[in-house]
Amino acid sequence: MDNDNILQFVGLMRRAGALTLGADASFDACRTGRARLALLASDASQNTRAAAASAVRERETPLIALSYDKTALGRAVGAGECAIMTICDTGFAIALCKKTGNTEPLQALERRQRREQKKHRVRGKTGTSARRGSHS
Repeated sequence: MDNDNILQFVGLMRRAGALTLGADASFDACRTGRARLALLASDASQNTRAAAASAVRERETPLIALSYDKTALGRAVGAGECAIMTICDTGFAIALCKKTGNTEPLQALERRQRREQKKHRVRGKTGTSARRGSHS
């Protein structure tokens, strides 16, 4: 997929509220389990790379080093520069992996998506039966 399309997709995820931006917010999202995929700029500092590796290891969050620099990523999300961001939506994370050709995290993300969908279906059934019972 061409570069502009991927950067536009990153911007779309930002507008949808599916991204955390910057080191502190991204590392927090990884540590709390909200992050589904971490994205690192090509020119991120060694300190940022080391801190990112540590943060993603705690919850086994996949990390992708993108071919875009901090300026390009920042521009895509309406910020000055952005060395690291996380995607907090499984569907968006899967789509970005497919768009960038990063297939390594796909299996784990797809398993997670199936669990989330199953959990959502179970909640829906529970909520429906509870409402029916309260009307009787």
